[in-house]
Amino acid sequence: MTTSEIMAAPEHFHVKHFDVSQLHVTYGEVREIFESPLERRAINYPVGIADVTDDEWKKYKDEILVLNRGILESCRDRAGVYGLYTTLPNSEPQLQYVGQTIDKTSLMRMINHLVQKHQNTGAKLAAVRKAVLNKEKIELVFVEITPKELREYIEHRLIKDLEPKWNRKGK
Repeated sequence: MTTSEIMAAPEHFHVKHFDVSQLHVTYGEVREIFESPLERRAINYPVGIADVTDDEWKKYKDEILVLNRGILESCRDRAGVYGLYTTLPNSEPQLQYVGQTIDKTSLMRMINHLVQKHQNTGAKLAAVRKAVLNKEKIELVFVEITPKELREYIEHRLIKDLEPKWNRKGK
């Protein structure tokens, strides 16, 4: 089964869109979205996947894509910033990573972080897998940013202000 076939008939979630022409005002709105539990979407993993090896994880790729097709499809072809959260049982969600993506690769960027990593990316799949193994819930927030050239600035500010653990220091 191809990724295109799996992603057919998605159940979309609403992705917030901001024109960042008024950057001083809009950055605060983007940050509020990152801090709002209402904007995060849970990433679903098959039951029992927490205890599998690297090779076994790859066998679950299609099932993970099907379980999350609406969320992933909603990010397709959108330039923006995104955050990955983890939550231990009975704990508050923790922002672990902030990233940005161009519109042409946004779907693959999410898949690299959450499902199957391409060897040439800096995707956080290993950290996500470790969190899943630790029985943590994974959540995603995605905010489309226009003009798209400003997404790197927004990403930098979010990393500086929110200090997510999985981002390299000084990015």
